Amino acid sequence: MAEAEAAEAAEAREQKRDGEQDHFWPLGLITAGVTVALLVPVLRLWRASLGVPFLYTSDANSHAMMVKSVLDHGWYERNPNLGAPFVQHFADYPMADNLHLVVVRLLGLFGASWPVAVNLSYLLGFVVIAVVTAWVARRLGLSRLVSLAVGVLYAFLPFHFIRGELHLFLSQYFTVPLACYLVLRALGIGPPLRFSIGVVVMGVLIGSGGAYYAVFALLLFAVALAMNALARAGRPVLVQTAAVAAVIGVTLLANMAPDILYDREHGANPELAQRIPAEAEFYGLKLSALLLPREDHRIDRLGRVNEHYQDVSPVPGEQEYQALGLIGAAGLVWLLGAAVLRRRDEDELTSRLSGLTVATLLVATVGGLSAIVALKVTPQIRAWNRISVFVGFFALVAVGVLLDRAARRIPVGVLVAAAVLFGVLDQTSGADVPRYAAIDKQFTSDARFVEAIERHVGERALVFQLPYMPFPEHPPLVDIDGYDHLRGYLHSSTLRWSHGGMKGREEGDWQMAVVDKPVPDLVADVRGRGFDAVYIDRFGYLDRAAALERELTALLGPPAVVSEDNRLVLYRL
Repeated sequence: MAEAEAAEAAEAREQKRDGEQDHFWPLGLITAGVTVALLVPVLRLWRASLGVPFLYTSDANSHAMMVKSVLDHGWYERNPNLGAPFVQHFADYPMADNLHLVVVRLLGLFGASWPVAVNLSYLLGFVVIAVVTAWVARRLGLSRLVSLAVGVLYAFLPFHFIRGELHLFLSQYFTVPLACYLVLRALGIGPPLRFSIGVVVMGVLIGSGGAYYAVFALLLFAVALAMNALARAGRPVLVQTAAVAAVIGVTLLANMAPDILYDREHGANPELAQRIPAEAEFYGLKLSALLLPREDHRIDRLGRVNEHYQDVSPVPGEQEYQALGLIGAAGLVWLLGAAVLRRRDEDELTSRLSGLTVATLLVATVGGLSAIVALKVTPQIRAWNRISVFVGFFALVAVGVLLDRAARRIPVGVLVAAAVLFGVLDQTSGADVPRYAAIDKQFTSDARFVEAIERHVGERALVFQLPYMPFPEHPPLVDIDGYDHLRGYLHSSTLRWSHGGMKGREEGDWQMAVVDKPVPDLVADVRGRGFDAVYIDRFGYLDRAAALERELTALLGPPAVVSEDNRLVLYRL
């Protein structure tokens, strides 16, 4: 009798919640407005220019290259402006981030340049993550204002700012709440998981939002299947769960199909994305990193705790990306405590969140099951610390449950305002503000340099770049980053550049033999291949290319163009 009454009460709550979802849009708009209102001062956006990227170095330039490829050529897998005199075939490098690149393509239809598309993608990501998370929180039964708080705090995770435009697609983690929502539904939280159009759409989005997040989602579905099997759930539950996981897996493979087919046609490239099992340890998840404040915390004393830990840790890894903030850390501790204490009166949502959190830590933590996966299955999924955004979601939803409980004694508006303000201040830092003025100066200098190249050698000229930097994933050389040579392409849609050809293929490797030749032979070789100019980044040489330039000047005369910052120089052939 009691069980029947409990079932009726649960059904009534579900019907009430479903009815309330029809009117989510006011809460969604408020969540978006609060997110923007907080983001403006955190990033000091009044100093920003959308036409200049917020980051202009390292992996940010690689992502900018893909964005520009989409805007220039319709997609990113073939770019005739890179890898000259050949063509860059980026299909050689497996990726599954098509959802984010489709958004870029849509922005391009409205005339967005690549810096505008990158900046808007980054900024809009905060709003989308907050709104999607608030929607999921409401579906999980949290109150409206608490759902808003969970959404905003989740969008403002330190992960989001530290990844930023450096790893643009990783910072767009709005598919993570959707994945967690479907997994929780598979475990009996919220509406029963059924193979519907809405669920399929969510599965397709998850499978298209990046390989890491899709793989982590599949891992959690495997956990849900195991938990349901142990609980002796009915066969329909297991079948529905497996079917949704299959949608994610098939979509992931479909996104990577061009890369797989390219490898089958041209053979696997042994030089690209080579991983070793030990990287699963170096890039593993660390419970300490989740709990400690971020290293550049607004309160120096708190930041020094993390800094000291990194100084003494034998496996530093990517510690700074994993911090959840003090509120998220409190939620994580609560979930771990719930797993240990197993209180009978614990609500079902907290119980499920607790189980998923423990399973995630067992798999992804340093020395966990991920190390065995890397050793015996594949080392390609190496950065297990990136699952921290899933742990962050579980922890903040748990905080939401606690806030709803506390709201019985304290006005919910006061609780939410305090949690959001404290959380945002704790999770963000002055270090998150881009160096707008310095980046603008560098960006403008490079733009004018490339414009001068087009005037001197023609808009469709071929430019040979020195020093030679294999592409992609090459470590810094003297004082230039592995992707700094892409700056030339980022300022021209007509010039063709030698950099960007895939290493391990002729389009990238032909330069290795050329650059070892004496300068007169090098000049003759690249001239014979159709190049019109030699571009030098002086920061790539210990002597700032002084010896090289003496020989080139003797052969070709003085440089035709020198950049305003005196870093880049061009010789005509």
